[in-house]
Amino acid sequence: MTASTITRRRVLQVAGSALAVPMVIPGRLLQAAPSETVRVGIIGLGGRARQIVNDSREVKGWKIAAVCDCFLPRVDAFINQVGKDAGWKGYECFRTMIEKEKLDAVMVETTTHARAWITVLAMQAGMDVYIEKPMCLSIAEGRYLVEAARRYQRVTQVGTQQRSIPINNWASDLVKKGKLGKCLTVLAPNFVGPDRWTSTEAKPLPKGGSENWWDVWTNQAELRPYHPQLHHGWERWDDYDGGGLCFGVTGWGTHSYDQINRALGTDDTGPSEIV
Repeated sequence: MTASTITRRRVLQVAGSALAVPMVIPGRLLQAAPSETVRVGIIGLGGRARQIVNDSREVKGWKIAAVCDCFLPRVDAFINQVGKDAGWKGYECFRTMIEKEKLDAVMVETTTHARAWITVLAMQAGMDVYIEKPMCLSIAEGRYLVEAARRYQRVTQVGTQQRSIPINNWASDLVKKGKLGKCLTVLAPNFVGPDRWTSTEAKPLPKGGSENWWDVWTNQAELRPYHPQLHHGWERWDDYDGGGLCFGVTGWGTHSYDQINRALGTDDTGPSEIV
């Protein structure tokens, strides 16, 4: 698909800053008719979803139509704090949102361990997808997502937006274009991995959610007693992420390794060994 044939309804058009989603369409398409506005649903309403919405308010050509989170109080809070008077519809079940709303695309802003399943179901429903990084919990899931994107012919974008930052590209281009000579070794920070949750302590469920919302949130992971450190600190634990804290391998590490791949021209390769 070339730039001359790509249509607005086939692309995720949310961007505007280095902190938001990169734009992937020619600028000449930004003045299309309202009927070609991309209708987007957001699944997972945490801090990152708020950041993307706030950073993308001035971007033309897209419209948030619906938002969803399995913990209903988050839906109400998100609409009131970020989208008041915007006419967004709120949902507790993303499958219901997909079935009822005529969406062109969804943004998957959930915990890492829930992204693959949601993404595939959205693709099957004919929607293009933006996925936060890391896009899934394992390499096997990632390969399946690539296969699904090809099978269902969906535009699929992952939040490795640091390669859209000019100063980052300038630096990595110095290496890529040989301006610094031949690169023999790359030294990267030792980003930390995840921890394992071993506690059996249970805390009261927050009020306002449906009876089984914690089960839904747990998704493919082992169903453990509710604890706020699991719910709000999920990036730390291996059941839900690979180490997604800012100093973790799936947090800032994802961006750093992506920059290394860009500099070395190794985007189409993978590690020979993971230890």
